[in-house]
Amino acid sequence: MARLPNVGGDDGTWGDVLNDFLAQSHNEDGTLKADTVGAPQLKSNSVTAAAIASGSISNAKIANGAVGRSQISNGAIDEDHLATDLKTKLNASAVLADGSVSESKLDSAAQEKLNAGVADGSITTAKLADGAVTVPKLHGAGQPDGLATLNSDARLPENQLPLRLSSEDLDARYGRSGPDIVIWGDSMSAPGSGFGDQLKQTTTATIYNGAVGGETSTGIAARVGVRPYRLSAVGGFIPAQGSVEVTIISPSEWPLLQGSGVSGPQGNHATFTGSLAGVVGTFSLTKSGQQWIHDPGDKYYFTRKSSGDTTPCVAQPWLPDFGAARRGDIHVLCIGTNRGDRRDVTMSDIGAIVRYRRSQDDAYLVLSPFNGAGVGVGTTGYADKIALRDRLAAAYGARFRDIRGWLVSNGLAEAGIEPTTQDQADMANDIVPTSLRADSTHLNAVGKLLMANYVGRSLLDLGLLPDFTPLPYPAASTQLLTNPGFEGSLSGWTNSYAATLTRDTSTFRSGTASAHVAGATAPYQGLKTVPILFANHPSVLSSSAWVKAPAGTYAKINHHETNAAGGYIRTFSGTTIQMTGAWQELTYTSNVSGDAGGAILEVLGVNSLFNFNVDDASLRAN
Repeated sequence: MARLPNVGGDDGTWGDVLNDFLAQSHNEDGTLKADTVGAPQLKSNSVTAAAIASGSISNAKIANGAVGRSQISNGAIDEDHLATDLKTKLNASAVLADGSVSESKLDSAAQEKLNAGVADGSITTAKLADGAVTVPKLHGAGQPDGLATLNSDARLPENQLPLRLSSEDLDARYGRSGPDIVIWGDSMSAPGSGFGDQLKQTTTATIYNGAVGGETSTGIAARVGVRPYRLSAVGGFIPAQGSVEVTIISPSEWPLLQGSGVSGPQGNHATFTGSLAGVVGTFSLTKSGQQWIHDPGDKYYFTRKSSGDTTPCVAQPWLPDFGAARRGDIHVLCIGTNRGDRRDVTMSDIGAIVRYRRSQDDAYLVLSPFNGAGVGVGTTGYADKIALRDRLAAAYGARFRDIRGWLVSNGLAEAGIEPTTQDQADMANDIVPTSLRADSTHLNAVGKLLMANYVGRSLLDLGLLPDFTPLPYPAASTQLLTNPGFEGSLSGWTNSYAATLTRDTSTFRSGTASAHVAGATAPYQGLKTVPILFANHPSVLSSSAWVKAPAGTYAKINHHETNAAGGYIRTFSGTTIQMTGAWQELTYTSNVSGDAGGAILEVLGVNSLFNFNVDDASLRAN
C-alpha cells in the first residue's frame, strides 16, 4: 500500500517509497493522472468560471443534478448549446396546449402572484372585449342568491321566479281575477266550432273568446303574449309610416290562418292589434291559397297606427293587445287537442299562460284535450292524449276537468239520447260518441250544449261564476227519413245536378242495396231527398250517410232549408271529407232557422267527376 516515507526511517529506501506514493496520482511527466480529481476532492464553490477552459467540461463530467439554476449565469446557455430536439421545439410555431402548465409547475413567486387576485374595481368596461362576459362566467348565474338570467323571450325562467306571495298578499296587491272570463284554446272552444258561444248563454258574466281553430299550445301562448311571436321586418326596419312585410322568426307556427285575430264578447273576430319593436299597429295576413293551411305564398304585414321614426326591427316580439288586456280575467284553457303528442311543450305552454295572469290566484280552469274517430284505445294518438290528460290532472288538481271523459261516459244520458250501435262502439274505444260530434272530432250542437253546461257548472262550483243557468237539451230526436237504406226502391230520393241515380244490389254497406251515383257532367254530383216538411219545428238537424268513393276524391253533406211549401230558402254545408276507397261515414249537424218549414238532405261528390255509392243515411230532428 502506497505511503509517505517515515521521518527518521526508511533508510536507503525512502526515495522508492516516495516515488511509489506520487505515482498513485501523477504521470511520469508530473501531470495528474486522469480521474484523479473527483467530487470529494473539490471544495464547494472552489471551481469558478475563470478556472474552467471553454469546452473543457463534457456532459459525462457533470454529476446528475449538479448544475441547478443558481450555477447557470443569466444568458449562459444560447441556442447553439441546446440539443437538436430542444431547438426544434423552441422554433416551432405551436403554443402550449391548453391546461398543460398547471399551478404546481410555477415557482413560488409566480404562484403567489397568481393567487393574489384582481383588485376590486380594476376591471372596467373599457378592459372587457365585446362578448367576453358570457353567462357561464357569471358567479352563481341563475342560482339562488346569484345573478338572474333571462330566457330567449326576455323573461325570467320558471326556476328563477321569486317566491310566490300568499293568496292574501296577492289579493291585496293585484286584486282577485275576474269577474270577466276569457277562453283560450283551439277549434274545440272557438266561436262557431266550439262551446264558447253556448257558455255565454249560461251566465250574466262577460265572456271573451280568444280561441282560434287550428292552433297548437305554442301558437296559443304566442297569441296570449306570454311567449310571443318574434317578427323581422323585411329590410330590417319599420318605415316611418304605412306597412311593411314581416317574416316570422319564431316559433314555427303560423297565426291568423283561421281568423284575423281574437274574439270579443260577442264572438266576432277583432283586429289583431298590438306593438312590434315598440311601435303600435296591426298584424295581418294576406292569404295565397286555402284557408287553415299555411301556403308558401302567404305574406304577413305590420301596419303602424301612426307616423313616427324609422325603427329597427329584427326578431322583435309581437305583443298583442288582447292578451295583455285579458290578463286579469278568469281563465278557461282548452288546449292540447292539436299536437297533443308534444306533451312537454304543451305542459310548459299551459303553465306559462297560468303564470302570466295578473293575479296568481286559483281563478282558472284547465280542460282535457280531445281525441277523435280512429284515435281510440290502443292507438298512439290515444296514448298521447291520455298521458297529457293525466299530467294536467296531476298538475292542476281541483282546477282540472276531464270534459272529454265525461262526454264519453255521460254525454248521451245527460242529453237524453239513445246510443246507436256506432255510439256504443265509440264509447268502447273511449271516443266521444258519434251522436255528439259534427265530424271526426268537433262537437255538434248537442255536444256543444253539453260542454257549455259542464264547464259552467264547474266554474260555478269553483266560485268563479256569479250565476249559472243550464241550457236545455233538444227533445229526443225523430228520424225524418223513410227510406234510409234503399232496400226496396229509391223512393224519397232524387238526383242532384246532372247525375244519374240508380239502385245498386252488388255494392252495399248493410242490407241488400245502396244508391249509386254516376254520369256526372259537372264538378258537383250526388243525390238528395225530396223536401221533408216538419210536423214540429226542430232546433237541430243531425245527419249521417255512409259513402264509398274512389280514394283521393271528396264528398260532403249539405242541409237545405225550405219553407212550409217545400220551396228552397238556404243551405248549410258540412265539412268536405277526403275519401279512402272504403265505406266512410259522413256526419253533419246544423241549427234550424226560425223560418224553416222543412229540410232536404243532400250527399255530394265535389271537385271532380266520379261515381260513388251511398247507404244507411239518417236525418234526425231534435
